[in-house]
Amino acid sequence: MELEEAIKILKQHNKWRRYNGVIDSIPKMIDPRELGIAIDTVVNEFEEITDGYADITEDVFLDACISTGRCVEMFDEFLFTDEITFQIEDILHRYNDKTARTKIKKLIK
Repeated sequence: MELEEAIKILKQHNKWRRYNGVIDSIPKMIDPRELGIAIDTVVNEFEEITDGYADITEDVFLDACISTGRCVEMFDEFLFTDEITFQIEDILHRYNDKTARTKIKKLIK
């Protein structure tokens, strides 16, 4: 199923689901199988678009840490315990940028 068709089906389903009771204009109910395919299509497309987001966020975090020489709190997913923060800063002080990046990636996974 094409994305445009899937979006059209989801919009039509929402009209049916939100039906306000006017008898003359009852929206057509979407076939459940078709609805499932439409949902899968939209979810798959969204996952493809957002797949690299975590990696981009991680790279921004690592770049900020390396450029400042300390553990930078920037995103909710990169808020660490004091122990992990200490380990990150220890790595930043002990190793060159490339090695530090690799070690911190392993630590935060």
